[in-house]
Amino acid sequence: MSSGGSQDSYVVSTTLLSLNDKAVVRSLCMLLSSKFNAPWVVSTDADDGDLVLTYDESDLNNESLLHNFKKVVYLSPVYTDSSDALKYPIRPNNFVERLNNVSEQIKQLKASQPDDEHSDKSSLTSKKIKSLRYFKRLFKGNEVSQQSESKYHVPQAQMTHANANNALTEIKQRFSNHYVAAIKSVNFVFLGTPGSGKTTAINSVGASAIKTEVTAKDSLHVIKSKTTVALDYNEITIDDMKIKLFGNPGQMRFDYMWSFTCRHADVFVILLDSTSPDMVEDFSFYWNSVRMYYIGQPLVVGLTHVDLVPDTDVTHEKLRAVIGNDAKLALLSLDPRSKDSVVNFLHNTLKLI
Repeated sequence: MSSGGSQDSYVVSTTLLSLNDKAVVRSLCMLLSSKFNAPWVVSTDADDGDLVLTYDESDLNNESLLHNFKKVVYLSPVYTDSSDALKYPIRPNNFVERLNNVSEQIKQLKASQPDDEHSDKSSLTSKKIKSLRYFKRLFKGNEVSQQSESKYHVPQAQMTHANANNALTEIKQRFSNHYVAAIKSVNFVFLGTPGSGKTTAINSVGASAIKTEVTAKDSLHVIKSKTTVALDYNEITIDDMKIKLFGNPGQMRFDYMWSFTCRHADVFVILLDSTSPDMVEDFSFYWNSVRMYYIGQPLVVGLTHVDLVPDTDVTHEKLRAVIGNDAKLALLSLDPRSKDSVVNFLHNTLKLI
């Protein structure tokens, strides 16, 4: 259904939805992209844009939302053919139909408006203002945010193309230099096959680890004597920042914990056992299991047991072929048994944030 050539992309905001429904909308936009008339980008916290989804029918008459968004769509518990409603729970066919209708409405709206240099600059300025708002939300209450807000406190009505650009240039520099120092903690979520070293790595950084291991009584017992059934957890401080390590159980039958940890991940770590006959397939499985929670976090692949198979054939290019070019991907090796090796791995991963 999608057409060739350059197309405008549209932004759907899920800021009013639950975490679970945010993930559903993001997944549908990604998996059904070929069905849309135009590309859709999901924002989990945008307070203005093209489309906002809401559970509250009264929001269809909310003046603030109608001013900030071109379209408000209500998630209705009963089916209706109204262009302002979408049947909830969301189903793929209904979702595609409604977003295609919305994109056509927005396209017609834009066609009726003057397309000149001023409107182009106004649009660009609007995007920069959104970025400034996001920056302020991200660093609310810390020194970096206070400095930026003080230096660039310009009323939106007076925000011009030039000073918005200057503000963002400065923010990029501050963001690069102070991001790691500004945030209070980082959640590392570990995934990987049973025996890849998740529990060992998390335990090795300190004695305060929380473990939920039980004796393995199924076919796994030939690989390891114990297996994780809920999660492993530990904490470590690196460069004055608290690192929280969450280890998911590797077996599919314990995947009920994955959504709990992955939705709060700041960094995804997928450990690959170098002795596995198909590490790329292992990576693909765990990536596809968590991709609905991926919103741009670093994705770090850790190669373990490299002492047993030093000449592994896994390459950055092979992994990139699985996930595409958008994700932040790094390929590192570590020895889960060594605290120094794991700490060095975590330290190098922090540089990617």
